[in-house]
Amino acid sequence: ECEGIQSLIQFIQKQVEKELINKEKKIESTNSQAKAAQIYAKSLSDFISHLCHEVRNPLNGVYGNLEIAQNHLKSIQTLIRNLQNVIPLSEQTELINSMLKLQECLEVMWTCVEYEKNILDDNLDIAKISEKKFTLENKIFDLKAAMREVVKMLKAKAEQKGIGLHITLPDEILVVKGDVVRIKQLVINLVGNAIKFTHQGQVDLTLSIQEQGFSFTRVIITVMDTGIGLEEDEISNLFQRFAQANPTIGNQYGGSGLGLLIAKSLAELMGGSLNVTSQKGKGTLFTCTIQCKSLLEEEKKIPLPVSTGLVSLAEPFLKPSRVMIVEDNEINRKALGFNITKAGYECVFAENGQEAIDQYKSCPANIILMDIVMPKMDGIKATQCIREYEREQKLPKVPIIALTGNALESDKVQAFEAGMDDYLTKPFKKAEVLQKIRDLLNLKTVNENLNTENILSKRLFH
Repeated sequence: ECEGIQSLIQFIQKQVEKELINKEKKIESTNSQAKAAQIYAKSLSDFISHLCHEVRNPLNGVYGNLEIAQNHLKSIQTLIRNLQNVIPLSEQTELINSMLKLQECLEVMWTCVEYEKNILDDNLDIAKISEKKFTLENKIFDLKAAMREVVKMLKAKAEQKGIGLHITLPDEILVVKGDVVRIKQLVINLVGNAIKFTHQGQVDLTLSIQEQGFSFTRVIITVMDTGIGLEEDEISNLFQRFAQANPTIGNQYGGSGLGLLIAKSLAELMGGSLNVTSQKGKGTLFTCTIQCKSLLEEEKKIPLPVSTGLVSLAEPFLKPSRVMIVEDNEINRKALGFNITKAGYECVFAENGQEAIDQYKSCPANIILMDIVMPKMDGIKATQCIREYEREQKLPKVPIIALTGNALESDKVQAFEAGMDDYLTKPFKKAEVLQKIRDLLNLKTVNENLNTENILSKRLFH
């Protein structure tokens, strides 16, 4: 009897051991699959980031040359006006018609490059969200003013389609802390999407307060349209990557199929959600909740920054300035040089980081526009060398702006850690880079004046 019990115990032990081995194998398999999935996700994210960088460089060349073409077109138009008493009327009419057609072509090209840039930005956002590299800012802003800005941006698009665009805001003051750029991006995606699929009627944007506590403010943003609407089974495809509600919608209306996924991801990153209800042929309602931080008592006394949304191009810098453009791409280098020279600056050029260092030592520039990815020496290493040279020679810091197709947050952090002062992601417009040049040169002048005043006061009072 004891032998039988012992045999039974041995049998049970073997079965338990076998079961444990099987479970361990399953766990190893699951872990292996999870690791493989993580590697795949990272590879996909890296591929998208690299692809975005490779496309942004030539796209920046298109941006720059389009602006050059528009400048030349304006010059020709001015010349025709000045010579209208000399040129026969029939030839004037022919020239004006040609100018109008050329202007129309340029506008179409601008629409195309803006579309491509938006697709790049969307893909990069998805890559950052997937890799959990997406960081949100935490700045004070007026949420009601942000909603008005969105409506102002999209009003013309709605008017072109002959539909109404209305906004409803709460009576309460809604100054909070959060990422105003990403909140506006979220709402632009929702409202833009509603306008796209609405052919008659209107689109309504409504902002309301759901809950307002001491440390947080939770709001509800709804976007309702009278558009084509969706079937129940189509709604499930809305928040899938690169997916449309159905294939015919993608063919008819276009789009990357990423906007709503990004909007949903942003809402969730902000502690909220995005839901949709729809009826075919009647319209769609998107309901979004997000959570912002409430202001502390001392923060309520801080005045909000005033933004006119305008970039001043007429304001000249106080004294002639030399701008060094460090860029290995010849097309980008020439386009940027033309636009900056046109604005009244002297330009010098370098094709890589080592050339930039050599030129800076022999003939210093007032400001440097530095590409990041270059042969021989990249922009990060070149900036570090320039900062080291300045420390050794006890020279004031020259402002350096990074101009790059790398758009991840980690790339920006690396640039600032190397000693760069500002950062522009390609493709950028002439107005953007000129504003940054003016801002940094004026800041440098202010700092130099303050240093001079400090030295004089020390001599006077000591």
